[in-house]
Amino acid sequence: MKKQFTIFLILLFILGFMPVDFSNAERLTDRLKGKILLQE
Repeated sequence: MKKQFTIFLILLFILGFMPVDFSNAERLTDRLKGKILLQE
């Protein structure tokens, strides 16, 4: 149990330093504005 908790903390620490870029999502919404999206 302690080993799993340690692995979880290490992964959380690593993912905390990954940069998150939301500017791409904004461009995607502008590009798809007015379109009807269908899911298969």
